[in-house]
Amino acid sequence: AAQARAAEAQAQRDAMRLQVVAEVARTYLDLRTVQTRLQRNHTERMLRTDISALWRKRVNAGESAEDSLRSADQQLDTLLGDENRLDAQAHADIYALATLTGQAPGIALDLSHAPQLPEIVAAGIRSELLQRRPDIRAADADLAAATFDIGAAKAQLYPHFSIMGGLGQQAQHGSDLFSGDSTRFVIGPSFSWPIFNAGRIKAQVRGTQARADAAQAAYEKAVLGALADSETALNRYANDKLAYANAASANENARDLARLAKSRFEAGEDDRVQMLEAQASALANAQSLETARGDALAAYVALSKALGGGWEMPPATR
Repeated sequence: AAQARAAEAQAQRDAMRLQVVAEVARTYLDLRTVQTRLQRNHTERMLRTDISALWRKRVNAGESAEDSLRSADQQLDTLLGDENRLDAQAHADIYALATLTGQAPGIALDLSHAPQLPEIVAAGIRSELLQRRPDIRAADADLAAATFDIGAAKAQLYPHFSIMGGLGQQAQHGSDLFSGDSTRFVIGPSFSWPIFNAGRIKAQVRGTQARADAAQAAYEKAVLGALADSETALNRYANDKLAYANAASANENARDLARLAKSRFEAGEDDRVQMLEAQASALANAQSLETARGDALAAYVALSKALGGGWEMPPATR
């Protein structure tokens, strides 16, 4: 039972490590996504500023209605608000990363790595999941300890035999205490049988059996929860990855439209506003692509955590 509880403590330690690692990865990926969106938001805001200035000149010259200017200003204000919100989120992620990595908030962090989505995720089979998940290993060890406790409690109902021994010195004179003849050995059997405490011991046995039943229910709950968690994470990752692929296709189309608009502007077929609108639309699609990519990366972290991370099952202790 003690060995099983030691294994349970080790599994709980692994579960805490996995929680911290997953939170660090999730926060880092969110920070990189926010930083990329912040850069693109700034570029789009510069374009929208030019568009708004062009509409203002047209309105002042009486060439356009004021509603076009209002719409341009509204889009610009929205981008300004998004930029402030993204900047606040980036700082919050930096502070969270510092805390998670045991550093003071505001310390410089290495943000050079650009994470990529993996091509293949090895989910494995369900039996492997039960071995990798530290929460399941902890529940299994707790159940084992509770089962061993039943045997220990039942053993109290039976007679106990033991051998008692003693070693000492005995002499009539103090000067003889350290002679070989003064050494005395005492050895004999001991017998005990708590027959009059049988009722109390049986109650203790029933108590350990109840605790084992509770541990069994907790283990089954942990297994079912792990299976549901992994299936949900797999489904979410698959769908988020598909959404990212669709966003990438839409982003490519938007970039093609921006290139065509620039070609028409250079050929004198469209005005500058139409070209800038197409470029701003392409940047907005790039924002959507980055958001979809961030969602897929977050889903991958959640999937890795649901599958038990990289922890290996420790050597058997029973």
